[in-house]
Amino acid sequence: MPYKFEQTIKGKTYVYEITSYWDKKKKQPRQIRKYIGKKHPDTGKIIPPHRNIKNIRIKTCKDFGNIYFLNSIANKIHLIDTIKKVFPHLWKEIITTVFFEISEKKPMYLCNNFIDSAAIEYVKQLSSQRISELFKQLGESIQQRIIFFKEWIKKRNDFNFLVFDITSLSSYSKLNEYVEWGYNRDNEKLPQINLGLIFGEPSGLPIFYKTYEGSICDVTTLDNIFKYIEYLKVRNILFILDKGFYSRYNLMKMNEKKKKFLISVPFSVKITKELIEKNKKKINDIEKAFQINKQILYGVKNKVIIDGTDFWAYIYYDEIRMITAKTELIKRVLEIEKKVKQINFREEKKIREYMKETLKGWDKIFKIERGKLGFSLRRREEKIKQIIEKMGYTVLLSNIEFTSQDAIELYRKKDGIEKLFNVIKNELGERRLRVHSYEGMEGRLFITFMSLIIYSWIKKVMKEKNLYTKYTVEEVIYELKKIKRIEIGEGQILYTELTKRQKDLFEAFGIEKPFST
Repeated sequence: MPYKFEQTIKGKTYVYEITSYWDKKKKQPRQIRKYIGKKHPDTGKIIPPHRNIKNIRIKTCKDFGNIYFLNSIANKIHLIDTIKKVFPHLWKEIITTVFFEISEKKPMYLCNNFIDSAAIEYVKQLSSQRISELFKQLGESIQQRIIFFKEWIKKRNDFNFLVFDITSLSSYSKLNEYVEWGYNRDNEKLPQINLGLIFGEPSGLPIFYKTYEGSICDVTTLDNIFKYIEYLKVRNILFILDKGFYSRYNLMKMNEKKKKFLISVPFSVKITKELIEKNKKKINDIEKAFQINKQILYGVKNKVIIDGTDFWAYIYYDEIRMITAKTELIKRVLEIEKKVKQINFREEKKIREYMKETLKGWDKIFKIERGKLGFSLRRREEKIKQIIEKMGYTVLLSNIEFTSQDAIELYRKKDGIEKLFNVIKNELGERRLRVHSYEGMEGRLFITFMSLIIYSWIKKVMKEKNLYTKYTVEEVIYELKKIKRIEIGEGQILYTELTKRQKDLFEAFGIEKPFST
């Protein structure tokens, strides 16, 4: 359906009619634009062009607002400056692929279509072959990527502590030596690589990443990360780590290297059980309660000695979480018992196979009994009681003394990295890697890391300005994409009028409007 747009130039408003259609040859949407007249300054009526004046011929009409928006952010946070400095011959291609990834979230081989339809001036075209070559060049440029991280950290000196975590990225590649079978955090039956990511707070921006072989577990990676952090000259920083990084070796290593840390302790560790048992009675005192947002927590701290070294332990109890978890556990126990009863197993071998394949882990809670009508399950009451006793508790360990409330609030900053992993896998579409060499993988991830920086900044501002009540990130990009750049005869450039929503978005992000209106 045709629609109208207006453009004001030197106080005069010109009106055009736009008709969209699908170009079968180029396999992309196109537009026909027709000049229909000027708007009367007083009445608002459209004055048709003189019959002897031919309609203005539109040469091109391209998406402009999203490119202007992303370019403004990349300049604002000094990302373009940093890329230019480190990759003087590749920066235009890097920025083009980054803007494509954020705007379109489509496979990279479609980047040329994006260049044709968007007002991006960095490159004229990027073939699929050239993009593969770009990934390989970036992957081979190990020293330059390290220099980039060093320069980027200099620009982002607005963090007080670092959060480090690891996730899995599945891959279809059979040629990449880093892709191995290991613990897959997405439960996918594919080999993987592990991606370690560091972001700084309170900036909320990623500052460094490192890839690891797919079979390497979390606890073995800290030594390597510390070497990089020291090389990058990041000092006097608090590391926030989840329980996957807990080991006595890591505790002592961090202490020896004088790294400040706050780490979650697994329930499988003896000291966790001892601390919960020791504090179970006093932690429920009303004087130990505090509130974070709408949540009520109880917290105490103890000094503990591990291998002759003093640490601070922070123990928390969440009554609501305990009740919810207990209810879910009992509900699941009853469901399993009902299901097994309905199947009516006649052979012990069959029920054991069912428990192993379908109810993995639950065999610890049940034992198998033989009755008159076949085999059934019986609850291990003591085991269930032990599980319930741990529910609602969290134990943190640090070589720094905090208040109980400060420690848990700091630790919860770790949630930010989970959101970044979600962005990589779901919002930027990198759950599965489709590159087939180590160099290509590293180059592809480097582009994704650049995209993640800009995306994280957009999300941070949206949270601060409460924009999530009206928009998602995708909706912001889509709304600004409606601003078009139109080239007409004699090289004259026109832009579609800014709507109030578009003006409000530029204001919220602290970005100047692209042209006066």
